[in-house]
Amino acid sequence: MPAGNNDCYFGNMNVTASLLRVGIHTEGPMKALGHDRTFRVPVSVALRGEKLEQADIEAEADLTSLEIEGEISDRDRREILKRAAGEVLHTNRHLNARFVGRSLGEAGPLRGTLTLHGQEHPVELPATFTRTGDRINAEGTVDLDLARWGIKSYKALLGALRVNTVVTVSYRVELGG
Repeated sequence: MPAGNNDCYFGNMNVTASLLRVGIHTEGPMKALGHDRTFRVPVSVALRGEKLEQADIEAEADLTSLEIEGEISDRDRREILKRAAGEVLHTNRHLNARFVGRSLGEAGPLRGTLTLHGQEHPVELPATFTRTGDRINAEGTVDLDLARWGIKSYKALLGALRVNTVVTVSYRVELGG
């Protein structure tokens, strides 16, 4: 699925916006020298089906296009993104993260498979759907342990400062006519 392509087949509804954020958390004796950060990741979403409650979902995040939210110097931004891409996510071999699954109802989770770092594992993503007029928003937040996908913690200062492999992932998809 090409980046930026958003498909939906619920009558005249289309995916009008999609957003994925990943929060990382530092730990260790030198934690005060590190900073928790939030990355914004471009994501393409395709939804197929006659009803939202039973939709097939495919989402693909471009890991080579990470952005850091918040105030940070250009030098630090470049260094963090370089280390995240090269030493943690290995984007030279694993360009994308991909979720393929199904919606289990307006009050239910999304269940499927997350492919990350070349490995596939089943996941359940909490989902909240809200309707406002002719618009539907789907959103959720989940903590994922990236070690499950073979991703190791980034370490500095001889391991006294580490980035936890458990990250907080939040998403929002907007559908409209």
